[in-house]
Amino acid sequence: TYIHFGENYCSGVPFSVVDASGQFVYGGRETTAQIFQRAVVAADSAIAAATRAVTTTAARNQQLNLAAILKGRALLNLNQPAAAAAAVAAVPTNFFYGIFHSENTPRENHGVFAFNVLNERISVSNSEGGEGLPYRNNFTAGDPRTPWVRTPANDVGFDSSTPQYDNLKYSSRSDTTPLGQGIEARLIEAEAQLRAGNYAGAGGTLAILNAQRATIGLPALADPGTAAGQQDQLFAERAYWLWLTSHRLGDMRRLVRQYGRNQATVFPTGPYHKPVQGGQYGSDVNLPLSVDERNNPELSGIPTNQSLCLDRNA
Repeated sequence: TYIHFGENYCSGVPFSVVDASGQFVYGGRETTAQIFQRAVVAADSAIAAATRAVTTTAARNQQLNLAAILKGRALLNLNQPAAAAAAVAAVPTNFFYGIFHSENTPRENHGVFAFNVLNERISVSNSEGGEGLPYRNNFTAGDPRTPWVRTPANDVGFDSSTPQYDNLKYSSRSDTTPLGQGIEARLIEAEAQLRAGNYAGAGGTLAILNAQRATIGLPALADPGTAAGQQDQLFAERAYWLWLTSHRLGDMRRLVRQYGRNQATVFPTGPYHKPVQGGQYGSDVNLPLSVDERNNPELSGIPTNQSLCLDRNA
């Protein structure tokens, strides 16, 4: 929960709780860094609990590996790549922890499948806004990580005008969403090697990426030869391996926040295919706090014409 709020929302998210006595305790706004620090503390608590309380070896290891990946993800967001790599070092590459969904009721359905395939309100993109990755072309070129289909060939979405492309990664209401995967542990290690200056050397970023690509029959990548090219290559591999698992927005923000990229070179820009925003992409890089938080007395002093966010930065 903390990771997703930190990656997807603006700085300033409050966390309210019901305490042991049953009283509702309102939280104040927290910075993005504070939110990720919360996530690290929560992961450490989970690791301690699993180590202490779980007696079944398989169940214990499952919880330890999940907590390790989430800790590594939070540390990566805190710009601590070496610590993140250390956190995930023991996670096996074949590890998988999923969130289950069900056919029973709409609230239990797989959200991506429902909004993409059933309701056709979202679509698989391709080089969106000039800066987006070519997800559809990537699959057409033989990469199995971003599968999609357009059926019929002239299919349009719920607005009866936007070309509709459906993902094939999630093919039913009851498909499982990955929450923790061993491949993410290897990608965290690959980024730590990049930051340590070892991209193409022994045990470096490129070796890690190519070892994983080989497992699904993809050809080896070559070193782009420039720092920007290496970053692009690593983040593209992260996007394809972790496609539709709620990682990409956080990664795009990290490219701005940690790698010094200009926002306009990371996020879609220019003409938008619908008349909203004057037919142009907007400048937001995250989601704002909900107006519901104005009911939080810790935020009650903020004028109604002022954003609840501390800032809207990446």
